Amino acid sequence: MDLFHLVRKLNASEGGKPRFFQCCGHKDGLLEQNRRMRDVFEQEISLQYQYKESRGTHNWYYWNRSLADVLEFFGFLVKTDIYN
Repeated sequence: MDLFHLVRKLNASEGGKPRFFQCCGHKDGLLEQNRRMRDVFEQEISLQYQYKESRGTHNWYYWNRSLADVLEFFGFLVKTDIYN
């Protein structure tokens, strides 16, 4: 259940690897944990990864607003000015 251990183990494993997108709101109660995971990815992990922080908290309004970024990262959406 330790995400830090699991991502390190995945990084060291053979075979295909998933891509990771992580986003967090500036007022999210889990912001510090998200920043710690970001630091692990940026300093130790060679997996394809993107991190985004923006205003918001840990709620559906934030997640709905961030969904376009997630879909774009995974290639399901080409963003246009209507999403900015």
